[in-house]
Amino acid sequence: MAELILLVDDDALLNEAVAYTLERNGYRAEAVTTAAEALRWAQTQRADLALLDIGLPDQDGLQLCRSLRAAWPGLPVIFLTAHDREMDVLLGFERGADDYITKPFNLSEPGARLTGVVVFEVPEQHAGFDLKFKTSTTEATWSLGA
Repeated sequence: MAELILLVDDDALLNEAVAYTLERNGYRAEAVTTAAEALRWAQTQRADLALLDIGLPDQDGLQLCRSLRAAWPGLPVIFLTAHDREMDVLLGFERGADDYITKPFNLSEPGARLTGVVVFEVPEQHAGFDLKFKTSTTEATWSLGA
């Protein structure tokens, strides 16, 4: 099943364009325009990754990131925002961002950045494993080492 991306941005047209681009690249996307909508959605769904704007009308994206991570520890988060000062970017990373994209951006950029955020779990009892990446897709596989 394709990865499910939660997209939270108050610009409905941007949401639609990014969601469309993600879906054309094999992802599933759920686009909402407020933090409250995202939190309601998160009560019944589980995203594989979140794309969050920082400047939301009802709550800043940094707080939303903390709330989503409390519900889903380890959730990869990429900020999509117009906050482009160095201090904003550093604060975004300090607050848990795995990546940070500043607006304006090319519509292909969020999908390309998703391939750089690889999440996998290795059972704790296994010390050795082999990890293989397919750079032409978003696939990462692992197997126990010999």
